Amino acid sequence: MLTGISIAGGGLVSKLIVYLIQEFNIKSITAAKIFNVVNGCVFIIPLAGAIIADSYMDCYSVISISSLISSLGMLLLSLTAAFSKLRPTHCKSGSNLCKNPSEVQISVLYIGLALATLGTAGARFTAGSLGAKQFDKPKHQGIFFSWFIFVMFLNRAALKAEGDTEQDDSIRKPWRLCTALTMDRHLGAHFKIPAGTMPIFIYIATCTTIFLLDRFLFPMWENLTRRPITPLQRVGIGHVFDVLSMAVLALIEAKRLNIVRQNNLQDQDNAVVPMSVFWLVPSLVLAGIGEAFHFHGHITFYYQEFPASLKHTSTAVVSLSIGIGFYMGNGLIDVVRKSTKWLPDNINRGKLDNVYWLVSILGGINFCYYLVCASMYKYQNIQKVTDDCIDKDQDALPAF
Repeated sequence: MLTGISIAGGGLVSKLIVYLIQEFNIKSITAAKIFNVVNGCVFIIPLAGAIIADSYMDCYSVISISSLISSLGMLLLSLTAAFSKLRPTHCKSGSNLCKNPSEVQISVLYIGLALATLGTAGARFTAGSLGAKQFDKPKHQGIFFSWFIFVMFLNRAALKAEGDTEQDDSIRKPWRLCTALTMDRHLGAHFKIPAGTMPIFIYIATCTTIFLLDRFLFPMWENLTRRPITPLQRVGIGHVFDVLSMAVLALIEAKRLNIVRQNNLQDQDNAVVPMSVFWLVPSLVLAGIGEAFHFHGHITFYYQEFPASLKHTSTAVVSLSIGIGFYMGNGLIDVVRKSTKWLPDNINRGKLDNVYWLVSILGGINFCYYLVCASMYKYQNIQKVTDDCIDKDQDALPAF
């Protein structure tokens, strides 16, 4: 069940941004905003599903109904891919004569996206809390969440290996894909890497980091300090890697734009730049490491600290915060476009590196605010969090 839900959820958003640009002739910035809206819904709607599971229905019923709704949405999206009449006429890259989708075509697309998003969101995090319920000790629940996240990313990585795909988290990821579309994606003389396949490096880094943390690094930490690393510490470390990822991406984008100017490609709509797409790998790897830290930390923290009657809701709160981030990303795009010239439809004429630096700065400010909040927090279930790893005479651990 978990594997099927993960594959369906990953498939929903995986190829969306490339599909919108290449098949529906939607401009990259508009596609990124649609991507953020869909991902925002995928991460906000689980809260409603969790409340229903906690208050009115059992989690099995919520997952079953959500899966049915998701299947209907996937069917509609499949029809848009199968029948050319449900898509606008194909437009060559760089052309200024692209035909926009008709009202019927865009309606079918949006209805399919809405149903698929609703169904996927309803089941995604409910499945996680269902699995954690099978364990009594918080330590074992934490291990389950590590492998729950591992399986989610592993399934998405398998999807990415087959074609143009993407992932869910924040504004930086759809823009990485837009950047990849304008870079040299050849591997050798005859093989061209699909742009959306690049996020596979995020998932590989995430899965590898989760394995190393769970099997080696955290057990070593507990043996040396006689106390486990706290969920808030994990979240904080993840924040640091996220900020570093964006800073590295800003440097890479500055280099790409410099090559654009050297080759006079500014006026060619999203022309391919003679710069290898593998320059994006360091940033993607840092993002994957950060994901392994903060996603697990968030989900474990809420699950352990919420009352027993709200366990499904607790894991959905994590998705809510991520979903809000997507909508804030859209807000940031609007503000940047209205106040600067950094984000034209042709990103080769823009200053996308400045956007990355702006996000890095905002991430740094957010991290400082997080440190203040985390340092003042007192765990409600501190004896459970420590899981008997320290002596009971110690009344509390540092919150961060």
